[in-house]
Amino acid sequence: MTAVAQAATGLIVHGQTAQGLTGCPACGVAAVGHRRRRVRLHDIPCCGGPVRLVRAKRLWQCRVGLCPTTVVSEQHSLAGKRAILTNRAIRWATDAVEKCDASVSALSHQLGVSWRVLLKGIETEGRRRVGRL
Repeated sequence: MTAVAQAATGLIVHGQTAQGLTGCPACGVAAVGHRRRRVRLHDIPCCGGPVRLVRAKRLWQCRVGLCPTTVVSEQHSLAGKRAILTNRAIRWATDAVEKCDASVSALSHQLGVSWRVLLKGIETEGRRRVGRL
């Protein structure tokens, strides 16, 4: 975490992963840090309002000329590719629907997202949970 700010729409938390070393998934050679891209995610509510995470996601560049991979995006367990919600927010909302009979509309309001976005996450998490049985 690098900074926290209070906005009219809730808390905004800025963060980034530590500098590290990663290999190219295609050729295995150590990749070079290319730049960072900001990713905005909605997380579970805190202090009575929505929380938005702004994460500086690392991009890596493979410098091997014959490698088919040029730029690799950092992956994190916080959220999947192209996600709008954190995995934690999806689990929180799914638990609320399952155990508390909360409505998707009310939960989406608490998270600061549309009910369609939340419903998609809940459906995916529900299928994952049913598959575990």
